[in-house]
Amino acid sequence: MSKPAPYAQRRPRVLITGFGPFPGIAENASAVLADWLTQDARKRHPNFDVVGATLPTEWRRGLEMLRELWQSALPDAALHFGVSSDVDGFAVEQFAYNCCADDRDARGDFPPSREHRRGGPGRCTTSLPVDNIVRDLRAAGIPAELSIDAGRYLCNAVFYESVACAMQVAIPTRAGFIHIPSTLALLPFERTSGAQASGPTTGPHAAGHFDWNTARAGARIILDTAIAALPDPS
Repeated sequence: MSKPAPYAQRRPRVLITGFGPFPGIAENASAVLADWLTQDARKRHPNFDVVGATLPTEWRRGLEMLRELWQSALPDAALHFGVSSDVDGFAVEQFAYNCCADDRDARGDFPPSREHRRGGPGRCTTSLPVDNIVRDLRAAGIPAELSIDAGRYLCNAVFYESVACAMQVAIPTRAGFIHIPSTLALLPFERTSGAQASGPTTGPHAAGHFDWNTARAGARIILDTAIAALPDPS
């Protein structure tokens, strides 16, 4: 991939994605959270270009769209959100694997190959500051954990592809994946003011409760911690 402009002559860029529906998940909370965070980040970080997208949960088109986003945006940081029925808070993923589960996607299709990238490394490591992210989330009373298993479905596929894309660009880039509870979609989403979204560090957060207010507050922390770890372009 080529650089569209010299790094020092453009504003830093952030890519934020969630997923559309897939079998068993009629409404994907990650798309809602990613869209909210994109809009919120544009207001809170006016010196950044923020690109948001909902990726189709499809083996072919989902990864094609991700690569297109990388080529057009060339982000300094890429944050990808997905849902899991096995988590009750933020699961900050550390590793992506060059392996696909033989499961149908939203179109009913199976993966074209058991490997994402033929001959690619068996495992890629996130370049997000995951320890700092979990630390900052927990400091705010928000449930969070490090995870070493992103599954082998589209979440892992997008994670692997994004880290691989990040390794190919000529600027320091951070990419990673965060799972949120799939049950979040069952709760009503109410847009809150900035003060409410930032959330108190006591009350529901401290009790380990994970609702939309907690999700929004946590998403802000994840983004801010990732941005803080970016190198100074000057």
